[in-house]
Amino acid sequence: MSAPAKAPPMETVDQKVARLLAQWDEETALISSTTQIEAHPAYRAIIGLGKPALPALFREMERTRNGHLDGAVGAITGVQPVPPELAGRMRSIADVWVKWAKDNGYL
Repeated sequence: MSAPAKAPPMETVDQKVARLLAQWDEETALISSTTQIEAHPAYRAIIGLGKPALPALFREMERTRNGHLDGAVGAITGVQPVPPELAGRMRSIADVWVKWAKDNGYL
């Protein structure tokens, strides 16, 4: 009789966010529609992780200046600190969120 297979180690929230971000980035790299980008299953799964995902998302925004995460962090936090005049300016959007994250103890 063989020993039972060991269960794989549980992913931390940071590991799960990193995996989902990599999948999302790879599978949406050639998509220009924000609606399609934000409808991707990995992006929706990131939002589903809720507040525990925020530190990893804000670190990613700080590192990459990826403003496409605006919808995810806005959905999770319930706030929108980005003024409408920055629409489409992804680096500026990321900068606003990173400042917000620092001001609110996430970074």
